[in-house]
Amino acid sequence: MHLLTLPPAPPQAIEAHLRQQPHLLPEILKALFEIILFEECSNQWSLSRPMLSLILINEGVYPDLQRQARARGLVAAGEQVVLFNCASGYKYPLPGSEDR
Repeated sequence: MHLLTLPPAPPQAIEAHLRQQPHLLPEILKALFEIILFEECSNQWSLSRPMLSLILINEGVYPDLQRQARARGLVAAGEQVVLFNCASGYKYPLPGSEDR
């Protein structure tokens, strides 16, 4: 008798995939960051939610992206305030996250 095994439920499948490829979310954050810096993006605000989520999940990646952009002179002083302060004031872990 063969037992039919079902694939994992979606949250478990996503978690398993991210464990197998931990570089995936940082690469997405980097791609969004580069879109804002290098491409004509008239709706930058529409990228803010996914970017904030990725910044909070990958807290070590975002400061590296900031340093790289500043070192390469890619961001003007006025843009730094808007672009680089989007995660300021957040504490890690976020309040209430231990309840989940």
